[in-house]
Amino acid sequence: MNKITQNLAILLFLIILNNDLYAESRWRVIDSLEFFSSNGRGHQTRFIDIKSSNGKDIIAVANIDVQAPCMIKSDDGGLTWRITYLDTTNGYYHFSSVATQLAYPDTNLAIVACDSGYYYRSIDNGRKWSKYRFENKKRIHEVDFWDSKNGLLIQGNYNFNPLYYKTTDGGLNWYEIENSKPVGNYYPSDIHILPNGKCYSIELVDLETDSSFYIHKSTDYGETWSSYKSAKYPPTGAFFFVNENLGFCYGSSHINWDLPETKYIRKTTDGGRSWRVVLDTTYIPTNEVCFMHFYDTLNGMASTCGSIIRTTNGGDNWSVDTTYNRNNFKYAIYKLWMLDKEKAIGTSTWNWPHIFLFAPDSETTVDGYTTKYNINIYPNPSKNELRFTFADNIIFDNYEIFDVFGYRIIIGDFDKYTDINKQYLDISNLSDGFYYIKLKSNTRTAYSKFIKN
Repeated sequence: MNKITQNLAILLFLIILNNDLYAESRWRVIDSLEFFSSNGRGHQTRFIDIKSSNGKDIIAVANIDVQAPCMIKSDDGGLTWRITYLDTTNGYYHFSSVATQLAYPDTNLAIVACDSGYYYRSIDNGRKWSKYRFENKKRIHEVDFWDSKNGLLIQGNYNFNPLYYKTTDGGLNWYEIENSKPVGNYYPSDIHILPNGKCYSIELVDLETDSSFYIHKSTDYGETWSSYKSAKYPPTGAFFFVNENLGFCYGSSHINWDLPETKYIRKTTDGGRSWRVVLDTTYIPTNEVCFMHFYDTLNGMASTCGSIIRTTNGGDNWSVDTTYNRNNFKYAIYKLWMLDKEKAIGTSTWNWPHIFLFAPDSETTVDGYTTKYNINIYPNPSKNELRFTFADNIIFDNYEIFDVFGYRIIIGDFDKYTDINKQYLDISNLSDGFYYIKLKSNTRTAYSKFIKN
């Protein structure tokens, strides 16, 4: 039996062994962030991050048409979503900057980092956003916080002489700190925030020096740093640290266009000084491990863009989650975040606008109605009228419109429709802004959102 066949056999055994464990929850598409012009043309949505501060409040960030940051918020564990920010100018998307990362330490602070020195800041749990900019206008490619006051930010072109900044007032003011100097030829270029003021920053592999990673560590909220050498590994992979000791390096063991990518995970229990392989396997779809998150020291998930793998014993063993596969979904899950041991949220990769929820069936209903998200609103944004089309034969009886803060401002009944699965609504009297709409019939409830301009 060759290595690939042997790994497949082991993987199938783990699937069967863990099938009962994962049976109560499953993945489904819970919402979509879609915008349509008056001519019906769809605008491109690309999610870049999704995080939760407490398992209930969730913020996701996307770039619309590549360049316009859009923030959406859920207050109920991912069941329903509303837009809380999107740059628009005269009905067109305002291409001011590109969102790169989200920091969301608690409900008192959220920061969205962007290109060109821009960042957005919210202090009311993602409902309102204020825009700021560094005078140097350099790209912000890393930001993270210990709490609503203390955080770190890296500016610059990745590993080429980056600038390290620290804040102690929640991102209102930043001051430059002496960054950890490189041991090899590359500067450390990412941040891993740990409890009690500790953090790691990883220096990338330098093949010309010694092919090693270096771990840079701070125990005083990023003020000072020490460095130590990690083991030798291939120059591909990303890192995730659960705590000061437990961490993972994930990706693929090789990149060869003639061979399938090997899903590869290494584990450390001593802060990166030593590592051991816990996953090294190839199966279809042949994507690498591309993102990882842990709820606690035992329960974690990782996406491969074509499958989801899970662990319940601290990453020693991984098994495929059979409730998600590309045969059931057209869209790959990329970023994900565990809300608790049996619940997670995820976003689709590349230009797909979908949000996924992993939860028991009993937790995916709202107000006693099963939510159904096969609804298309156009034009969106709109000035006078919204039209709705549905994938199945359904007529909604009434509607409710909420403002961006979740307050209901209109309730009404549909009094006209053109055919059995198309209805429309006059919104000419609404003020310009973002809105959230709830459509109801006697059998179901649907949620969506729109922009009036």
